[in-house]
Amino acid sequence: VIMASPGMMQSGLSRDLFESWCTDHRNGVIIAGYVVEGTLAKQILSEPTEITTMTGQKLPLRMSVDYISFSAHTDYDQTSEFIRMLKPPYIVLVHGEQNEMARLKAAIIREYEDDEISLMSVWKCTILVTPRQSNFISGAKKWLR
Repeated sequence: VIMASPGMMQSGLSRDLFESWCTDHRNGVIIAGYVVEGTLAKQILSEPTEITTMTGQKLPLRMSVDYISFSAHTDYDQTSEFIRMLKPPYIVLVHGEQNEMARLKAAIIREYEDDEISLMSVWKCTILVTPRQSNFISGAKKWLR
């Protein structure tokens, strides 16, 4: 599971990942919150058979598309409940002030230390890796394509 911004999917990491993964039926995207008319996020909610990439190429849309109401600005209890419900094997923290992300990362590691969750923080495109994450890095290379 990757939570990537911007949510409207007009550019950036969310758009790049979407364009890389949208042709594979094994993948899925969850639009998490309000979307504006004229954006890719709004377009894919109507389940088109194809999308146009940033470079103008047409790609078939085979991945699943779902919608949930979710705020990016949640407190720890909400974030923890979301993790508990999804039970993801990998978590990548990508949005927030560096010290707060470090505090959140430490709290998640403490709370889920008995679970099979690998956690990584990315701050200003810098990957912070701990020894516990070595298997995560090799696994991430496989699914970050």
